[in-house]
Amino acid sequence: SYNTSSTITWSSTNATSCTVTPNNWTGTSGSQSTGNLTANVAYTANCTGPGGTGSNSVTVTVNPANAPSVDIKANGSDGPISITYNTSTPISWTSTNTTSCSVTKNGSAFSSGTSNAGISSGNLISNTTFAISCTGPGGSASDSVEVRALTASLTASPNSGTAPLNGVSLTTQVSGTSVGTFRYFLDCTNDGTNERDSSDIASNPYTASSLCNYPTAGTYTAKVTVWH
Repeated sequence: SYNTSSTITWSSTNATSCTVTPNNWTGTSGSQSTGNLTANVAYTANCTGPGGTGSNSVTVTVNPANAPSVDIKANGSDGPISITYNTSTPISWTSTNTTSCSVTKNGSAFSSGTSNAGISSGNLISNTTFAISCTGPGGSASDSVEVRALTASLTASPNSGTAPLNGVSLTTQVSGTSVGTFRYFLDCTNDGTNERDSSDIASNPYTASSLCNYPTAGTYTAKVTVWH
């Protein structure tokens, strides 16, 4: 097998000296380890004696190196995965039969090493692809995973009027992903109290009809938090 060793043995008759090339081992008989081999090697024993010279050869054939493989994950998944806007997720990878690996983040250098149990992606504000390329004696391998940063828009209808302004509907739409379920938390005045928890639903966009009441004149800011 590639990068393993074998044993070379030799014996002779009517010889006074022998040399085994290419390692230049000597002795009329002997046994030696080849050391780990990565290519075919021919060994030749050349012996001399009173009656002249003699030689014999043997070739150690080395099988090709095993092909490398690599797997990169985001939060333990082959992806694509979705995370909340401006948050992070762990990026991990494993490889076999590799000697070096490099990881990029949207094409820019991110990390290196043949394995990593988990490194932070850094806070993400847009869809990001993490790609890994590895090399080894048997060739090269690559893999990638996409992390989608969720963003949510929020609109009010009506968005203005005379106080008291009651029965205002809030509509939110999530971008950065196309599948899965969502949980929407809607806060009419951004005071930390959610007037609506949608529970897990597949709707996107989602409208909370006639949710908010604004009894007095002023400017109000509504807030949406989305779990995915």
